[in-house]
Amino acid sequence: MPLIGEFLKLPFIYLAFKRKERKEKKIVEERFYFDETFAKCDRELLSSESPYRVSKCFLKEKGCQDIHVYGETPLTVLERICREGNLSAGDTYLELGSGRGRGVFFVAHQFGCRAIGVEWIPQFVDKALAIKKKHGIESVDFILDDMCAGKLYNATFIYLYGTCLDEFSLFRLTKTLELLSSKIKIATVSYPLQGRFVVKSRLSVCYPWGETEVFIQEIP
Repeated sequence: MPLIGEFLKLPFIYLAFKRKERKEKKIVEERFYFDETFAKCDRELLSSESPYRVSKCFLKEKGCQDIHVYGETPLTVLERICREGNLSAGDTYLELGSGRGRGVFFVAHQFGCRAIGVEWIPQFVDKALAIKKKHGIESVDFILDDMCAGKLYNATFIYLYGTCLDEFSLFRLTKTLELLSSKIKIATVSYPLQGRFVVKSRLSVCYPWGETEVFIQEIP
């Protein structure tokens, strides 16, 4: 995945990015803000400090080499992924690397299921938990942890937007996922997982940085 923070330094790319962002925001408001609780949560998240800045500062303090790796899944894209994977109210959705948490709130309200986000940036987790508490939303949870630590919280549908994961982290995570039940679906962006996984479906989607494929896989 391109490093979004680096791309946004180019004026013409920044303007195109902002146009896409405004278009996506309008679609989300028109299609999903009928749910007043979700609308309030989403507006609060969108009015918070820039997630790109928060992530950059956190990674810089950690001494990471790449500090421009933050990215979010457009909610319209996330809806397509979840529908392709037949996510239902009886599922537990787990987002590995949930950022500021928009996707987790969205999935819980749109699909009526339990939704959990695992994120290692404290500011994101603290803000999301505060919104959860403020609006009394029991169907979501946010956990401060390394998404590659191997804790999967009885999930039945896992979403991994891990295009910036290094090889070692991806290896660790893959070995954990290989131990899962065949009933669990795992959606990954840009590449399928290696090992025992079988791709059941794939779809072309557009992220802010460009078009790619999402792979939905299971273990036979």
